[in-house]
Amino acid sequence: MRVEQRASLLVQCASQLCLISGPGHGWTGARTLGGLAVAAVALAAFAAWQHRNPEPMLDLRLLARPGFSGAAIVIALFAFALAGTLLALTQFLQLVLAYGPLKAGLALLQVAVAAAFGNGAGAALDAPLLAAFVLRRSVPGAPPVAQAAPSAEPAKSD
Repeated sequence: MRVEQRASLLVQCASQLCLISGPGHGWTGARTLGGLAVAAVALAAFAAWQHRNPEPMLDLRLLARPGFSGAAIVIALFAFALAGTLLALTQFLQLVLAYGPLKAGLALLQVAVAAAFGNGAGAALDAPLLAAFVLRRSVPGAPPVAQAAPSAEPAKSD
């Protein structure tokens, strides 16, 4: 496992621990604040390593581009919204409708299947034609779509 993956995993685990233990141990408790401190230090170490690494997992210079950073913020907001919705739906199914944990999980399984399908469909739709369309629309003077997209047919020799 690479250093970036370890730091990312540590940030995620520490953050989750804080969110889970916060209500029980208090948001200003030593366990919660300690977990937040570990997450902050791991995040800073991750950023420092990414800045020094010749092959970074995330090139931090991309965050200076408004289009990239805006898209990253929107994706993060959608992820938080989905997580919050799943938490609220799980609580509703278990506390209001008296579903057991397994039944509630199976009821929400369609969300996971839809997310997996959506991710796969998005990757499949990221074809050279779409990339060329975006390139042509965002870079003045770029070649037309037909010229920028690689041909699917092999070149024929005369």
